[in-house]
Amino acid sequence: MFHTLESNPLPKSPKRVSSSSAPNSKKGVTSHLTESPSALPLQTSTMKSFSNKRPSSHQADDSDEEDTSVLVKKKDADSALLSIHALFTSWEQVEESSISRSSSATHLSTSSIPSTDEMNALKKSVMAYASFTDKDISRASVANQKKLLAHLSEDLAYAIQRPTIDLPADIRLTLRGIHQEVSLLMSENSKLKREKTSFVQAVAEKESLNSAIDKAKSTLNELSSEVVIENSQLMSLEAKMRDIQAKIDECKMHLATKKHNASQEIERTRALMAHYSEITIDDPNMVMEELSTIDTRQRFEWSKLHSQMRSILEMLDLAGQ
Repeated sequence: MFHTLESNPLPKSPKRVSSSSAPNSKKGVTSHLTESPSALPLQTSTMKSFSNKRPSSHQADDSDEEDTSVLVKKKDADSALLSIHALFTSWEQVEESSISRSSSATHLSTSSIPSTDEMNALKKSVMAYASFTDKDISRASVANQKKLLAHLSEDLAYAIQRPTIDLPADIRLTLRGIHQEVSLLMSENSKLKREKTSFVQAVAEKESLNSAIDKAKSTLNELSSEVVIENSQLMSLEAKMRDIQAKIDECKMHLATKKHNASQEIERTRALMAHYSEITIDDPNMVMEELSTIDTRQRFEWSKLHSQMRSILEMLDLAGQ
C-alpha cells in the first residue's frame, strides 16, 4: 500500500507535540489550521495520543462505552478498519494525481489554484476525521458510530477529490503519519484479535474442565455417600454374622454333646440286643408245664420239710416230759 509514497520519499515528520497541547474539539482544530497551513503537522500529536493515551474529553465521552466493549462484535471493528483502509487508499490515489499535477504546475492557470474555502473545507474534513480516529477503535465507540465514520470518510474523500485541490507537502506528511498510526493499529488489532480468540478458547476449555471437575466431584460425593452407607451396612452385617457365628458354635457344642450321649445309648442298646439275642425262649406251654412241675415239687418238698419239723417238735416235747 502507498507505493507512491515509497517512490517519492518524504522528509521525516517533525517531532509530535504532546496530546495535552493538541486541540480537544473539532472547532478548535479547524480554526487553528485556518490561520496557518504549516500547522498541519501538529495534528499528528492527536494520532500519537491515539496510540498512547486518549484525551480527557474522549475519556469522558467513552467512559460509558468501555463497560460494554466486550459486547462489540469483531466484524464491527473489522468494518471500521476496512473503512479507514479504503479511505487512505482513496487518499493515495488523489495524492498521486496531485503530485502529477504539481510537476506541471507552471502550465496551470490561476483558476486551478484552490480557493481558501476549499482548503478550509479540506482541512476541516481531515481534522474531523482525525478527531474521530483519535477514539479507541477497539472499544464500542467505533462500532456504535460506524455511520459517523462513513460520513466523515465520504466528506474527506469528496474534499480531496476536488479538481482544484493540490495537496501540499505538510498534508502529505500528515497523511503519512496517520497512515503509519493506522497501519500499526491494524496490526495491533489483528494481534489482539488472535490473543482474544486464544483467550476465549482457553476460557471455554477452562469452563469445560471446571464443568467436568464439578461433575466428577458430584459423582465422587455420591459414590462416597454410597460407600459410607454400604460400609455401615457391612459393619451391621458383620455384627450379625458374629452373633450368628456364636449361635452356630453353641449349637455345635450341643450337637457334639448329643452325639456323645447318642453314641453311648447306641452302645448300651447294642449290648442289650446282644444279651437279648443270647436268651432262648421255648414253647410257652412247655414253660408253664415245667413251672407247674417245679411248683408241685417245691410244695412237696416244703410239705415234707414241714412234717419233719413237726416230728422234731413232738420229739422235743416228749423228751421234755
